[in-house]
Amino acid sequence: MIARVVQKNLKITCPACDQKLDASEIPAFTRVNCPSCSAAIVVPCRFGQYLIEEPLGEDRLSGVYRALDLKLSREVALRILDADLAKHAEAVQAFVEAGRRIAVLTHAYIVPIYSSGDFEGLPFLVMEYMPGRSAADQMARTGAALPWPEAVGLCEKAARGLDAANREGMAHGGFTPRNILLGSERHVKVGDFGLTRFKRLSASHLGLPAEAVVCSPYSSPETWRAGAVDARADLYSLGAVLYHLLAGQAPFGADAAARLRTLGMLPARKPRDINSRTPARLNALCMKLMAPDPAARPASYREAIGELAALGEQAARTARPVKPAPGAGRGAGGGVAGKAPARGAGRAGSVDWAQRHRVRRAGRRTRRVFDVAILCSLLLLVVVFAAAAARRPQWYVRNIEPGVRWLRERLSLAFRNPVPEAAPPPERGEEEDGDDGVAIPSWRPMQANGTAPVETDWGRLPIPSAPPAGMEARPRPRDLDFSSVRAELDAYLQSQPAAFRPVESERVGMVRSARGYLVRLMQYVPYDGSDGIGLRNGGVVRGVAPYANERGISVRVKGGGAELVKIGWADLSFEQYLAMFQFYVNQRLGLSGVASGEGRIEGGHDAARDYLLMAVLCDWYGYPERARDYGERARRLDPRMEAPLKRMLAASDG
Repeated sequence: MIARVVQKNLKITCPACDQKLDASEIPAFTRVNCPSCSAAIVVPCRFGQYLIEEPLGEDRLSGVYRALDLKLSREVALRILDADLAKHAEAVQAFVEAGRRIAVLTHAYIVPIYSSGDFEGLPFLVMEYMPGRSAADQMARTGAALPWPEAVGLCEKAARGLDAANREGMAHGGFTPRNILLGSERHVKVGDFGLTRFKRLSASHLGLPAEAVVCSPYSSPETWRAGAVDARADLYSLGAVLYHLLAGQAPFGADAAARLRTLGMLPARKPRDINSRTPARLNALCMKLMAPDPAARPASYREAIGELAALGEQAARTARPVKPAPGAGRGAGGGVAGKAPARGAGRAGSVDWAQRHRVRRAGRRTRRVFDVAILCSLLLLVVVFAAAAARRPQWYVRNIEPGVRWLRERLSLAFRNPVPEAAPPPERGEEEDGDDGVAIPSWRPMQANGTAPVETDWGRLPIPSAPPAGMEARPRPRDLDFSSVRAELDAYLQSQPAAFRPVESERVGMVRSARGYLVRLMQYVPYDGSDGIGLRNGGVVRGVAPYANERGISVRVKGGGAELVKIGWADLSFEQYLAMFQFYVNQRLGLSGVASGEGRIEGGHDAARDYLLMAVLCDWYGYPERARDYGERARRLDPRMEAPLKRMLAASDG
C-alpha cells in the first residue's frame, strides 16, 4: 500500500478553476481547498507512469486506488501489494500469478486486467476503473435494501460472470457485495477473481488464521470448515449476497464467532421475513442457494441464471403498463356498465360497428373541409398575384418582379443547359491572370455525356445596343444603401421607356442587394484587409474586418492591438467595395479548386454569380469597362451566364 509520503516538486491543477498549485510539502491523499475557488482537491501521488488520485479501498493485504495512466491518458484502478508482504517472495509470486490467471478471463461481466508491474519493490495489477463503485457502497449510501428487481438484475449479471470464470476452471473464492462493481450506465462486472491462494500465503506470513483472511460473512460452510473453494461454494456466496441485497443485512452478522456457531444452519430469518416485498419465488431461490448441503444447491450456474432471468422478466412485466382489454368496463351487450346497451348492439362483448362507421365518416368530412379550405386559400393567392402582375403596381415591380424574373431565368437555364448528375467534374484549363493579378481558372464545360469538352469562343461577348438616354439619372448612393434613395429610384424607373423598364428594375434588385450580401459574407468569413482598406478620402487602413453590419465595418488595425476601428460604408471607396467582393470570390475559387464533382461545379457557379453582381454594380455606377471585364470573368467560370450578361449589361455598350 502507498504511504502518505511528502513529495518534492509536485505541481497540480485545480479541476474547478485550472489554478496551478504547488503541493510539494503536502502528504499524498490529503484533502485541501483551492485558494482561488475553495474547491476540494485530493493531493495525488506519483507511482511510475501512473498518478494515483485517491484510495478506493484497503485491507491488510493490498490497496486499490484510482489512478491516471499518464502514457495512455485513461483512468485505471491499481491493486498494489502491501509493503510488508512485498518482502516475501512466495506472496509476491502468488499475487503475480493471480494477475496472470485473471488476465486470461475475457467476459462482459468480469473486470479485465490490463497489465501488471513493479515499482520501487511494490508489485501491482492494473485493472479497469469502475466509476460506480460497488453494490456495497450503493447500499451504504442509501442505508436500505435494494428493490428486488434491481437486486435480481445485479445477481444475474454477477452469476454470468462467475459462470464464465468457472468454465475456465477458476472459482472466485471470496464473492461479496464489494465484488459487484458498477460502471457507467449501470454496467455490472465482477472483480477480485483467483486471490484465494494469495490470501492463504499472506495470512501465514502475517501470522493470522487462514479463515480470518479468506472467509467472510458470505462464505459457505465448507469453506469455513476446510477452506474448500469451488463452484458450489461460489453459488452459496451468490445466495448470501442476494440475501444481503434483499434484506439490507448480511445473513449471520459480522462477528466471526457467531458465524462459526451457525455452520451448517440456515439464517434465522428469510429475506421475505425482513422485506415483505420479496416475491416468494425469489425467496425460495435465495434459500436454495444458501443450503448448508452443497448437493441441495442448484446443480449449476445455468439453473440459477435461468431462475434469476425469469424473475427479471416478471419484474419487467410488472413495471410495464397493462392495456385494458377490448370491451373492458362494459356491461352485457357492449354498453357501459350500469347502463342499457346502445341501440344496435349485439351480444355481450360485440363491437358497435354502426358507431365506429359514424366516427370514421365524421372524420372524413372534417378532412375534406380542411382540404377545401387550403385549396381555396391557394387559389386566392394565385388570383391576387395574377391581378398584381396584370396591373404591375410599384410594390410588385420593386419586390416581386425581380424575384419572378430571376426564378424564370434559373429555370430556363437549367432546362436549356442542364448539368448532368452523373457527369465527371469539369476539366480545369490553364489559369489566366485578371487585371488585378488574381488567377482566374479557365473552366471548360463538359458535354452532356461528360466525355469531351465543348469548344467555346471566349472572345465573343455580344452586347445589345445601349438603352435610351438618361442613364446618368441613376441614383448612386455612396454607401450602396439604396433604401435611402427609394423615391429617386421610383422616379427614375418611371422616367424610362416601358420596354426598358423591366430589365432596369431587375438591375435595381441586384444592386440593392449588394451591400446586404456583402454583410452576410463578412459574418461568415472576416475580410482580410492587410494590404489596405481604401477610403474615399484617399486614406488607407490596414487590418482585418471581423465584424460588419448595416452601419459599417469594424477593423482590427494591424499592429494596433485588440481595439477595433469603425468605418462607415460611405467612407469606403468604390474600388474597395470591388476589392471586398473579389476577396470572397477568391475564397470560393480556392475552395472549389480542391473540391471534386458537384462541389467543384457549384463553387465555380457561385463565383460566376458574384462576378455577375460585380459587373452589374460597375455598370450601374458608370464603369462600363470594368463591367465588361467582370462579365467576361463570369462567363469564363460558367458559360450559362452569357444569357443574363447580354440582358443585364446593356448599358456597358454606351
